[in-house]
Amino acid sequence: MRFNKQKIFGLYILIIVFTFFTRSPKISAEDSFFPKKGFYIGLNLPYNSIEGDFDGDGDVLVGLGEAIFIPDIESNWGSGVLMGIKFNQTALEVSYLKSTHDASFLDVKTRAVYQMVNIDYKIFSTGKRWQPYFLVGFCIPWLKVKDFRYTPYGESEITDAGFSDGFGFNIGLGHACYFTPRVSLNTETVYRMIKYGKAGSTESGVVNKKIEDKLDGSGFNFIS
Repeated sequence: MRFNKQKIFGLYILIIVFTFFTRSPKISAEDSFFPKKGFYIGLNLPYNSIEGDFDGDGDVLVGLGEAIFIPDIESNWGSGVLMGIKFNQTALEVSYLKSTHDASFLDVKTRAVYQMVNIDYKIFSTGKRWQPYFLVGFCIPWLKVKDFRYTPYGESEITDAGFSDGFGFNIGLGHACYFTPRVSLNTETVYRMIKYGKAGSTESGVVNKKIEDKLDGSGFNFIS
């Protein structure tokens, strides 16, 4: 599924900015009842995109007796869990996300599994029922692509390719809508600037190849 992420992200920014600057400074008795502090947990429904070098242009990493094919990876929905703690108009949140994607290299099709851990800091503009926020943070991603690692020497074999030693920065906008003091729905748009430092086998005990020019796996993510 392909769409113009830049236009959607731009529209989302306009909506959030409008909400920030048109909110009323007065807090009603109902709004003040909603939580400003405390621990929380939740579930995520992310729509993840993996772009950058993962564009299917025919790139192959060769070294240490193996060839790693860099696929084009389609965006897809996933799932996740989160927990955090809120301090008045800020929050510190940790989340785990996982999604499965269609992937291809030239005419060869396969599947990819994308996972990551995020630590984000959120700044809320208001303590009311509707709470827009800005977030910054970092992520630790890893990626597995089925049957995209080829070892031609000795007993040649085709195995899963792994992309690891990943690190990235998160920046985004979102909003939380409280239905009750304990139940809310959050939606956010996040851009993740991600680089992978190693590629190779997904098996434990195997030394993977360091990537001299780290692979770019950045992309937009829409999360609810």
